[in-house]
Formats: sequence, C-alpha cells, structure tokens
Amino acid sequence: MSSRPRVLIANVSSQIGLTMIRELGRHGVEVHGLSDDAHGIGRYSRYLASGALREEGEALVRQVRATATRLAPCVVMAISKPDICLLNDHRSELADVPLLIPDQARMAFALDKARTRELAQEIGMKVPRVWHVRSLAELLRADVTFPVVLKWAQPLAVFPRLRKAGLPLDKFTYCYNRAELEAYLRPFEAIGELPLIAEYCPGHGLGLSFFMWRGEALLSFQGCTSGRRKEGSRRCARASRSPCTVSFKSSRSLFCGSSAGKARQWLSTATIPPRVSLG
Repeated sequence: MSSRPRVLIANVSSQIGLTMIRELGRHGVEVHGLSDDAHGIGRYSRYLASGALREEGEALVRQVRATATRLAPCVVMAISKPDICLLNDHRSELADVPLLIPDQARMAFALDKARTRELAQEIGMKVPRVWHVRSLAELLRADVTFPVVLKWAQPLAVFPRLRKAGLPLDKFTYCYNRAELEAYLRPFEAIGELPLIAEYCPGHGLGLSFFMWRGEALLSFQGCTSGRRKEGSRRCARASRSPCTVSFKSSRSLFCGSSAGKARQWLSTATIPPRVSLG
C-alpha cells in the first residue's frame, strides 16, 4: 500500500483540473481523477495515477464514494460550484469520505453576491453601484446609468427555474442603454426574478486568491489580470500557466486594523484556490 497521501478530484477535464494534478503530484500526492470527457486535458498528465469517466447527479455521488473507499485513505476535492454543492447536499451519504471542500453554510455565503458586496463595503473596499429590481415596472423608476453589467445574485439557486422556462443562464451580460436592458430583462419576468444590475467599472480585473486555514490567510495568489471584456477567455488561457504567487505582505492591509475580523470572516468563506502551491 502506498504511503503517499491520496486525493480524488471530482473533475480533471479543465485547465484548472490539470493545474491541480500538477501541483499536488509534484509535491508527492497520489492523484486520481474523474472527468466528463474521455479526452479531457487532465487525463493526459503524467502525475495522474488513474482516471475514469464520471457519472452525473446522484450517480456521481455513489461513484465518488465507491472510488474514495477503494483508494482509502483518500480525500476528495472538487473544483466547480455545482460539484461542491452536489457533494454538500449528499454529505450524509459521504460521511466516511473526507471532503476537502467548503461546507454548505460557507458556500451559501460565498455564492451570495449581494452579501459579498455588503461585506466588501463594510471593510472599506470600493464596490460598484447596484440596482436590484424585481420587475420592469420597478426598472422604470430606477435611476440607472449606462453601461451596466448584469449578473445573477445566486446563479445556482435560479438555474432550475431558468432551465424549466427555457431561459439561458448567462454568467454576465453587458447592456449599453435602457432599450437593450429592458429587452434583455423582459423574458425573465416569467420566473419572477431578475439579475442584479451593476454599474460598469472600466479598467482591468485583478484576481487574488487566498489560502485560508482556520480564519487565517497563509498564502495569497494573483490569479490573473485582464480587461473586463476579455476576462473569460483570458482566464481560460491563464489557467494552463503556472500560478503567480505574490507576497502575503501585499494583501496584509486586509488583515490589519478594525476591519481585520470582518475581512477574515469574509475570506474564510472562499474555496481553497485550485492553483494553490503547496511549497
């Protein structure tokens, strides 16, 4: 039996999955992975001890349990929000499987964009102005300035209703005038909920991830720097590169002064960054 620590990753088909395999494998961890694509990029890593096509839904939960039991002792990690939420929903069936993921309460906190915005504001961060309207009638009374960015407050929670109504779940959408905004929002009145409307902030996005342990940030990482309009595509391209580790001193101001407790509470809800370097 191998004395190396073992981990099972719920999906290794993406660039993030490949990076996790490499980071863990290079530090002596025996990595096993499931994938939703037989030719997923992570399946070709030299550091992957074994791989298998994954099931879906509750069948995936049974597959994770069976695989982790066979490899025991073995911890389970997940990357995507849907996978993390699925495993959390079935924790009772996975009671004997160590899950290295945020629990349900922390995930609910992290996925709530409105609450995240409030916490950021409380610790002194500048945030975009947001309009949360429930109907087009309310929108008529809102003093919206353009352009705007639309995002769902809780994407996973609204997804079942969108799918039932045959409506798309867009990660984000830009609208440049009121006519575009009303046209985009109109179909969503059918489900009784509209996405958040936020003012557009020009510039570049700087992604920072924190490795949290018991409320303390042990490491911080610069994930990517990108133009807003290219954020999605550039993020995918950047995921295959080595992570850029930055000094904890550069983010120390978040943890000093009267805002320290609030910042730690906020950051402790975050998932463990998939590109974390263990060295």
